[in-house]
Amino acid sequence: MNKYGKRLHTAFSAVALILVSIFAVWWFNPSHIPNNFDDWFNVFDILLFLFVSYVIWHPIIMAIFSWSVLSNIKEHSASKPEKGLKVAFITTFVPASESVELLHKCLPALVRANYKHDTWLLDEGNDPEVKIF
Repeated sequence: MNKYGKRLHTAFSAVALILVSIFAVWWFNPSHIPNNFDDWFNVFDILLFLFVSYVIWHPIIMAIFSWSVLSNIKEHSASKPEKGLKVAFITTFVPASESVELLHKCLPALVRANYKHDTWLLDEGNDPEVKIF
């Protein structure tokens, strides 16, 4: 992320944290929390409030964690591969879920990749037509 993107991310995160804080103050306002423990029905109200709070706040907290992770991601520049090394390109073929026509499109694209590699096809159906490739 460049400097402008970093500043924009920081600004949006700050605004979002302020809004989340305002929502938290409203949500956990003592008048919204059940506090009558006289009978079992009111205990159900407390359990229901805790459950709904979890449902509401879990995605919000996960988003905040995502923002903090995103703010620490470093940008990496492309590097040249080391000489003598190659990678394995692997694809699977499941005859019950995929057609052979899909394999006719996918496999040649893998073979044409502009990088030193080995191409592997994992055929789960042991199909004779696939062995022709």
